[in-house]
Amino acid sequence: MTVSRIRRAVDASAAWRRAVAHPGCEDVPVPGFSPATVSKLLADELLRQLFARTNRSFWVRAGEVEAEVRREVDRLLEVYSAHGWLDAPETFHREPPELDRVRIVSGRRGHHRFEHMTFQSGYEPHPDDPGRRRWQGYRGNRTAHAWLLRHTTPEYRPWVICLHGIGMGTPYVDFPAFRRHQLYGKLGFNVLWYVKPFHGPRRQGAGSHETFARGIANLIHVQAQSMWDLRRILTWIERQGASRLGVYGLSLGGYATALLTTLVDGIDVAVAGIPGTDFIDLFERNLPAWEGEGQDPLEGFWRDARRAMTVVSPFARPPRVPRQGRFIFGGLVDRLTPPERVRDLWLHWERPRIAWYPGSHVSFLLEPRVRGLLDEAFATLAHGPAASAG
Repeated sequence: MTVSRIRRAVDASAAWRRAVAHPGCEDVPVPGFSPATVSKLLADELLRQLFARTNRSFWVRAGEVEAEVRREVDRLLEVYSAHGWLDAPETFHREPPELDRVRIVSGRRGHHRFEHMTFQSGYEPHPDDPGRRRWQGYRGNRTAHAWLLRHTTPEYRPWVICLHGIGMGTPYVDFPAFRRHQLYGKLGFNVLWYVKPFHGPRRQGAGSHETFARGIANLIHVQAQSMWDLRRILTWIERQGASRLGVYGLSLGGYATALLTTLVDGIDVAVAGIPGTDFIDLFERNLPAWEGEGQDPLEGFWRDARRAMTVVSPFARPPRVPRQGRFIFGGLVDRLTPPERVRDLWLHWERPRIAWYPGSHVSFLLEPRVRGLLDEAFATLAHGPAASAG
């Protein structure tokens, strides 16, 4: 190899390391350069650009935010502070009634056979909440939905609750994304896929983009209603005779997994996959950079929005899952859930088992390191920590 080729190779390597480095996060590895890793990064970058373009039609743009949205954040802070929810976020989440009335029918989508469970959610924002009126208008969210795969044999089995990401919520997508054949077929677990607000059959005219539309209150109540529904579902699962309980979330569902572990006891294993742990960071990263003079006009808004979201923050309280039952995986070239945000959860969870893979937000299903971590997590769920360690 000539000296010039060596120099170009060194320059390319240095440029790659700068592109995928994570300043201030020495414990996050830097992936090696390879055509496969580059292609994964580019695929994520296309998704990121799509999100950024779509986001321009929402309530926030570079350097400006709709006046009504800013007023809503101010009002959220006023009400949430008055009720003490910002200082004690767990009190924002009211205790839901047990789930004792459900409707379960047989379902089929293509070659997928399953049970479709529905029930009346009963969730309502607090009467003083500034987002209550808008949320009450989303009629499709009033009925909660879940997909079920249950074994007919009577012995107690572990149960897994799967929490999907943005744009998911249908059997076509959820079953392969969570490897139903492994969970239900190979491992013999009973599996429940919870459908989040604005997704799947809960859309009814309000697409999943409504999660990020209209203002911060929607982001808050997507998570708050999910916690309400899931806590009700847990009471139903308990009566079915679950031997152990696991929760496995992807992306937006990874956030919900982390939040749920701060509110309930009895979860033996929690897996947070490519968890989006900071929605405000997602907006900031995917907006065009502020190019005006002086301080970014949105800096104060972002600070206040983060403060308002304290009531549904997975960092507001410690997790109740035993440390040996906590598992995380994250992509080193993920452009939607940056490794820095995955690391934040890893630190909050007291540095549990984590799998860093040289891939992107959408490549996790292909990654051997992810499969290895999931095998370990599900062995822990099936038999306890000792079996996983062995």
